[in-house]
Amino acid sequence: MVKVFFCFSRLLIFFLFKECRQLCKKGYLNEAKTAYKSIENLINNEYLFPTNTDKFYQQHYPLYETFQRSVRQLRSDICQAHNTLWNDGIDKTKKNQLKLDLNYIDQLFQCIFYEDKGEKLLMEKNIQAFATYFLQGFIQILIEKRIRLDVDVDTTRILIRMEDNEEIEGNNIEQFNETLNYLKRVFDILNMYLLSRIMKVQTSNEK
Repeated sequence: MVKVFFCFSRLLIFFLFKECRQLCKKGYLNEAKTAYKSIENLINNEYLFPTNTDKFYQQHYPLYETFQRSVRQLRSDICQAHNTLWNDGIDKTKKNQLKLDLNYIDQLFQCIFYEDKGEKLLMEKNIQAFATYFLQGFIQILIEKRIRLDVDVDTTRILIRMEDNEEIEGNNIEQFNETLNYLKRVFDILNMYLLSRIMKVQTSNEK
């Protein structure tokens, strides 16, 4: 009976490993974390992997070590999925252009970020890097150069790009007023679709 239960649990763990990886690849982080938690519970179950000298469990201990390595790899995959969703949702790879994909951003911010697993710190670093990029890459150029700001908004994507503005010639007041309007518009867009989002954080002292 014990052997049957152990074999069943082993198959369940293998299935959860596969499912968790697939969920990570698709960006379904909440579901991936639920599968990961189930794996952790099984791996740490003293009935399945007790610390005794029973011959049956001793011979299966190498399998436990394999499971532990796979758990560490899954943890890394989940962390990478956070970065992937962030980079896919906030694409700043093209010069003078910022593209927001709301599908990826929605998937990311529907997720719970665990402080004790480093996810909260990971997101804070991504947000800080974006703030630095935005202030140095966008605001500075808008203020210092004659740039026209174009914003295209549809149901799932926002494209913000800066282009040379040849219409304003030597009228500093007009250029200044237009720059202020651009700044207001871009902050309104960012606030509506990105900055107003709330991070759902589970702190280390919460159960």
